[in-house]
Amino acid sequence: MPGIGSDSFHFSFSLCVLGETGVGKSQLVACTLPDPPRELDSGDSLADHGIRTRAHTYESRGARYQILMWEVPGAPRYMEMAPRYVAMAAGLVLVFDRSRRATFDRVSLWLKVQYPTRRAA
Repeated sequence: MPGIGSDSFHFSFSLCVLGETGVGKSQLVACTLPDPPRELDSGDSLADHGIRTRAHTYESRGARYQILMWEVPGAPRYMEMAPRYVAMAAGLVLVFDRSRRATFDRVSLWLKVQYPTRRAA
């Protein structure tokens, strides 16, 4: 993938992590990737707008894999750029804080913003 790194992989995929501010997106990404993820300069102008890109590379059965995670900040101003990342991702992770009901209630808003992008794909 241009701008992501010069290493070659047998398989590489990306996940977009979305949710309100303070729900634990960064912690989830940190816990999900077994080693400390490396921060990447994605070469994408959107990266300058607060999107955090992290990667983890691992090997299994002689194949090399890479997982990219795009963490979109939860502030409302980022909501309109999130569909661009979701459209490029293999999957979407919506995060909420179960102790703060309002963050769960807004999951449907995040879905509505993303749905037109995924439907057209």
